Amino acid sequence: MTSYFDEKAEQVDTGHLVAFGIKIISRYSKAGELIEMLSFAKKAALAGVADSVEEVFYDSNACFCTFKFNGDIVLGDPIERRIFAAAKETISQFEWMGCIHHRDEEDEY
Repeated sequence: MTSYFDEKAEQVDTGHLVAFGIKIISRYSKAGELIEMLSFAKKAALAGVADSVEEVFYDSNACFCTFKFNGDIVLGDPIERRIFAAAKETISQFEWMGCIHHRDEEDEY
């Protein structure tokens, strides 16, 4: 019998998709990670910065998310601040400009 909650057990049929033009990938196809990244993509789109984000990758093994950008993102510029704000609202743990950050509220997905 398969346990859907084992470390490397896939919980959804696909571990990657595209939402709001952003490629979304969960290393081990974890539902909660995909939910967080979909929420991030929606927030980024509503903030008008989804086109600045190429990819969001949740490393299920390391338990944090990373981002790839379309072009250079400069710390402190308005686009960077809006992307960062979207991540702080939606992603449990993520790497940003060399530092690990956490979602503002620890809501359980």
